[in-house]
Amino acid sequence: MSIQEDAKIKKVYLDTCIFSRLIDARINEHQLSALDELSENPDLNFVTSKKSFEEFIRTKNDSTRVALKMIYKFIEKIPNQNLIHREMGFNRMAFNRPTFIEDKLFSQLKEIFDPDDSEHIFLCNEGKVRLFFNLRQSNNFK
Repeated sequence: MSIQEDAKIKKVYLDTCIFSRLIDARINEHQLSALDELSENPDLNFVTSKKSFEEFIRTKNDSTRVALKMIYKFIEKIPNQNLIHREMGFNRMAFNRPTFIEDKLFSQLKEIFDPDDSEHIFLCNEGKVRLFFNLRQSNNFK
């Protein structure tokens, strides 16, 4: 693949629900058609994160959990990012001890989305992925 061809490839972050609903056959025709169209686009590369794996392993059904873990092995992962940062400076306990502060963007996302989706979207942004896709909504980041 040439550098020009590689530049055309767009990363699309797939949320946990896409994998689990496909495996459990809990997907409607419209969703299936949309996923089929995405899968045929040669300019798209599907990615996920360790956050998805953490959700996969909590799946109660053994066969579904194993299938999700196997799929995770095949898909590209974006780097994990810290949601909490350590800062040095004054805090109530002592001077020059670390204070742990939640990332500002993550805090803002939690005001709009549920905490799990906020974490997925935060990881997309930090991983320079511009499209977050789940079966409820799609978000483009500018």
